[in-house]
Amino acid sequence: MNDLRPRGAGMNIGPWEVGWVDLGTFRLDGGAMFGVVPRPIWSGLCPPDDQNRIHMGLWGLLLRSPGRCILVDSGVWAGFGDKLRSIYAVEPGQEQRGTVPSPDPGEVTDLVLTHLHFDHAGGAVLPTEDGPRLTFPRATYHVCRTQLDWALHPSPRDMASYAAEMVLTIRENPRLNSWEGTLDLGDGVTLHAVGGHTPGMALLLVQDGPAGMLHLADLVPTSLHVPLPYVMGYDLDPVETVRLRQRWYAEAAYKDWWLFFQHDPEHPLWTIRRDEKGRYVRDRRIEA
Repeated sequence: MNDLRPRGAGMNIGPWEVGWVDLGTFRLDGGAMFGVVPRPIWSGLCPPDDQNRIHMGLWGLLLRSPGRCILVDSGVWAGFGDKLRSIYAVEPGQEQRGTVPSPDPGEVTDLVLTHLHFDHAGGAVLPTEDGPRLTFPRATYHVCRTQLDWALHPSPRDMASYAAEMVLTIRENPRLNSWEGTLDLGDGVTLHAVGGHTPGMALLLVQDGPAGMLHLADLVPTSLHVPLPYVMGYDLDPVETVRLRQRWYAEAAYKDWWLFFQHDPEHPLWTIRRDEKGRYVRDRRIEA
């Protein structure tokens, strides 16, 4: 059994106080979000609005220890105009929906960007009248090099997922740490580069002995996407997405890790298990 224990407003894994902040909500097309899953099935899980869009969260994972403050992803790009904000129905976050207060920008020591899509890296850069600037002035920005290279030269299929001005500003950050493979951030926190959704997307794992939590980024966007076939149409390599899910699910279910679902509409943190037919299903959710 995972031994994450409530403490105050958050939880603990080793030296880390773990919590999450509400970075807002937005909406995406339900059919695109569920790929080959028929509408009668996915619409029962996520009822769409009159534009076929489903409600999605933007949860930012926050890890704090003495002298460190790690934020994982940063929400939607603020440089969007009114038209795009309306298309995606972008709404601001609500402090009460998170388990911990949003950090002061100067407090963040490490910003982990799982990938550079506009809904994950957008808050890393702040548009101003004098041009874009970094939101977190003291933070080291961690981005997989493969993802950075892809974001600078995306394919026509996924070009709309990147805001060029935002990506270029991140590339020029003197505190940018671009990495490959696996990155050890210390004290049980590691980043693991994967594919499937987009090349070089990062999963974050924090461990203390058998206890652990895995941030799934867009490998599994919501807890409703746990079944293996429930793969987004946005994924560039859906077969690889399924393979990666099988690999990480097996370990997470065996070790009873908590899984962080960044876009879950209601709650980001769950465990999974195998049901009587051997299928992976969501199990328990933590109320921190």
